[in-house]
Amino acid sequence: MEYLIGSTSTIVASLIILFIVKRVNASKPRVGRVFHSQSNIYERIKPAIPYMPPKEKESQARNHRKSQMVRIAVIENNAYWISNNNVFVAPVTEEGMVDYSSGTPIDTMAMDKVELNRISYIVERLTEGSDDDSSNTGNQRL
Repeated sequence: MEYLIGSTSTIVASLIILFIVKRVNASKPRVGRVFHSQSNIYERIKPAIPYMPPKEKESQARNHRKSQMVRIAVIENNAYWISNNNVFVAPVTEEGMVDYSSGTPIDTMAMDKVELNRISYIVERLTEGSDDDSSNTGNQRL
């Protein structure tokens, strides 16, 4: 008999709680679910689009151009570039062309501190930026 009274009172209490919860939920105003469509998302990010440049795709032509181009820093009348993990220096002609045939690797072991700091600055400028950035190729005046 005790089990019957306990079970009945539990069922009645559950039904009363269910009735109260449904009444409270029915009285609240329903808020519709927000669906984010493609045009809605575009309208939200449209102000930031000018600051998000498109990523350049990797192509065979771009890879070939990167392998053929050399980044050059021209300081005073000398041109500096990195090739095969060596820093080379060559004079610049009066027409502004680099004389690659007279390019010589730089020996950093025989340099004093001032010259070493200068070469260090040049190497930093030549290697700055990402490798896949196409703006890193070509001539650059410092």
